[in-house]
Amino acid sequence: MFKSKKTAWLTIVALLVPTTAGLFGSSAAQAADVPTTLSTFTVNGTDVLTSNTLSVDVATLNVSETGVLSADVVATATDTANTTVTITGDSGLAVGPNTLSVSVVASWTEQVQNPNYVPARTEANPAYVAEVQDNPETTEVNEYAPAQGEPTITYPAQGTEYTTESRTASQTYTRTINVLNNDTGSVITVNEEEVTNGDGVEVDWGTLSVPVTVTPSDSNATVKVNGTSVGLVSGVARTSATGLTTGENTISVVVTAPNGEIDESLLTVTVLPNTDASAVITIDGIIAEDGDEVPLDFGSTDPDIEVYTADEDATYVVDGGSDLIPGENRVEIFVTAADGVTVQIFRLTLLVQLDNDTTAAIYVNGVERSEGDEIVLPYQT
Repeated sequence: MFKSKKTAWLTIVALLVPTTAGLFGSSAAQAADVPTTLSTFTVNGTDVLTSNTLSVDVATLNVSETGVLSADVVATATDTANTTVTITGDSGLAVGPNTLSVSVVASWTEQVQNPNYVPARTEANPAYVAEVQDNPETTEVNEYAPAQGEPTITYPAQGTEYTTESRTASQTYTRTINVLNNDTGSVITVNEEEVTNGDGVEVDWGTLSVPVTVTPSDSNATVKVNGTSVGLVSGVARTSATGLTTGENTISVVVTAPNGEIDESLLTVTVLPNTDASAVITIDGIIAEDGDEVPLDFGSTDPDIEVYTADEDATYVVDGGSDLIPGENRVEIFVTAADGVTVQIFRLTLLVQLDNDTTAAIYVNGVERSEGDEIVLPYQT
């Protein structure tokens, strides 16, 4: 069969062009779009997706048999199928700030191009000898020679074009749980005496104020004394209860725990009555002291006795001082202080002068005569 060399050459050229299959195929698979966001994030039912801090009443926390505090934390990933959620810090809570962490880890696989992949290829066979046709322009015969070998060699692909690799991404959400104590306990002193609700202290008469200290068990608690807020310095609230009057005075101490719970203690400060039983005594305007002898004119029977007690709440009783007779008259004045116990006795002697009138009416034979009169009497009278 006759075949031109031109045809054979063109065939060879076509076979020598390497294939592009596998070299310019589709690119590596893109990373999977797996979000690490949360769709739900609550602590004890309160949404904390957009807040960094949450205050929680200690009384609302879970308490284990061993006294471990924990909160109910719900954290749900947006993609629940390809993510895992890990919660730490929801247990072992203590009063004050606590750190809560939620970690969202996304996992997926990607098809990536294999750097070791060698695609299938076809190359010219260097050992190939094309067939030789008879040349009609020559007289030589038997020039024809068959082809030796194959014009190309095909090499198979080595490895796989793409490999599967695992990928992960993570995001951590951190929140501060501020556990508020419900402890309203405190140590209270009034006038340096430790007291509890319902207790009272006694102070001397005339006391107008007493010091008050309140030491809450929790230094974050607040204190009010008689309705006025008192700040804590080194954990102690110091103030004074003022405006005290004689008798009972009530002091209100309110301790508010960080969680808002309130405890009120009502205390009593009793200002004792005055014990002053002193007094100033006047007799007809003359000041007299205990033991004095007070002279009075003859004829005095009911002198004006005035008692001015030093304390307006003191009382007095005057024993004697009326229906006087000439000479000595005993008077006792009993002054009782406001306490009802203290008594002072003032003992006085009222000296009513004796009559010093020496005048007399003289009658002679029934006729009143005066000094110096001459009286003529009958003979032998």
